[in-house]
Amino acid sequence: EHTLVALTKKDEEELKYFDSVLDSITRCESLSEIAEIREELSLAGYIKQSGTRKKKASAVPQFKEYKSGEGYKILVGKNNRQNDYLTTALAAKNDLWFHAKNIPGSHVIVMCRGGEVSEETIMNAAALAAANSKAADSSQVPVDYTPVKFVKKPNGAKPGMVIYTTNKTLFVNPTEESI
Repeated sequence: EHTLVALTKKDEEELKYFDSVLDSITRCESLSEIAEIREELSLAGYIKQSGTRKKKASAVPQFKEYKSGEGYKILVGKNNRQNDYLTTALAAKNDLWFHAKNIPGSHVIVMCRGGEVSEETIMNAAALAAANSKAADSSQVPVDYTPVKFVKKPNGAKPGMVIYTTNKTLFVNPTEESI
């Protein structure tokens, strides 16, 4: 029975991962974004690498980028690999991280480097996280946010999967128009 519990947990994690991949695909706007997801699935061993070409180093991802009222960059990941890079490599520990609560979607980072962030910027970043999630067509979407230092990627976790603590939750309507 212990093995069955472990397998069920693993299957639930796989299902969450594939749900996030599907969500990313539905929001793709270019062939290069689809290629990034294909590369992610290939590196994870889910699909075979097409052709015999050698794997070249991936270029720095092209995030959706916005500017806050204070002049801070707000970056939005477009898929799991971008989310990983954005949160674990690009963001500073004292930047703010946003994600729709328990819903597949983008990681959103306010690149504030610990600076003062207005309530308007926090609400705008939360609205971006909601708009770039599976709940984009909903209203009053719960969005968690916390400093990046409280976001961790567990060893062996699938791309885009993180755990976080000391978060606050906002309820926002998804929009990209207010920025």
